[in-house]
Amino acid sequence: MGALVIAWNYQIDGNPSAIGLHFLAVAIGFLAGHAVSGRAIKVLGARTTSILALTLAAASFVLLNVFAPPLPVLWRMIGLCPVGVSAALLGTTTLLVLGRQNPAVRGAAVLFYVGCALSALLAAVSPAAIAIIPAAALLIPLHANPKPLPRGPGLRVIVSGLLGGLFFFHFGSEWAIAGWLPLFLIRTFGAPPTCAVAALAAYFALLAVCVFAARRILRHAPRSRVMAAGVTASLAGCYVMGSAESLTVALSGMVLTTAGLGFTSSSVFGLVEERFPNDLQVYNRLLAVAGMGAFLAPWLLSYVDLWAGMRYIFVVPAFGSIAVLILARLLSLEKKLMGDETLSVASESV
Repeated sequence: MGALVIAWNYQIDGNPSAIGLHFLAVAIGFLAGHAVSGRAIKVLGARTTSILALTLAAASFVLLNVFAPPLPVLWRMIGLCPVGVSAALLGTTTLLVLGRQNPAVRGAAVLFYVGCALSALLAAVSPAAIAIIPAAALLIPLHANPKPLPRGPGLRVIVSGLLGGLFFFHFGSEWAIAGWLPLFLIRTFGAPPTCAVAALAAYFALLAVCVFAARRILRHAPRSRVMAAGVTASLAGCYVMGSAESLTVALSGMVLTTAGLGFTSSSVFGLVEERFPNDLQVYNRLLAVAGMGAFLAPWLLSYVDLWAGMRYIFVVPAFGSIAVLILARLLSLEKKLMGDETLSVASESV
């Protein structure tokens, strides 16, 4: 989305609230897609559902090229809703195919960020160019057609709330920066649009590298220390970006923030894998919460920009990073107090 906003020239004279509506449209589509994903897989099967989602995504990006300004923002919102639907459907089917193989899921997370970097570069050419990615994915054979997600044991209400908050705030912080980074660099420092989009692609590429590196570090270092280091780095990076007086300093802050978010991301996933290694229902619900955080946080930033100015947008991801650290500590405390029991009467609450 950050690159699409630049492709539509919102950096020239864009109303922040109108920019935020694009993220809200994806969030609405994502919520709707997740609501029907289970039923779609049950009726159509994972293979057919994934093909449908990829086709929908490719068609949506082509339509977005037609719905570009000067058409009203409502047209682009209509084109972005199916993008959210396809993202939710693909997330559930991918989890279903790879969820029982944790190493495969870890590799998929790294590839996801690589795909985001590639999408940013393609969006700089044209929104329709992004359709190349889902179209190419249609050529990948999906031999497995697994059964619907098995239901694992339920969770206590407090665990559900803490886990949901953990994923919501972390991915909200991660994607708040991704959504507004190009606009920030252009409006604050006068960076060329191509440089701003390249910075966004570098942001995602660095996230992939840091997630991969953090996985190796977590084999030898306590998760709490890795997460604390990641949160500290992301907070420092947000401060540097918000107070920077030059493009070079801002990009240095971006690197620091990205490294911190990458390490935090691996720690968050590691925490869930450790406590709920085989509960795909929990993973799927957390995926929904993470997606809503990822799309609603950039929408919120549009009002921060409108009311306080562009430099204050980093308050939101900084707050999210602090919330992640607090929630992780509370989860550790809950585990110590309650032991390893995870059963509850609240199996529907994530």
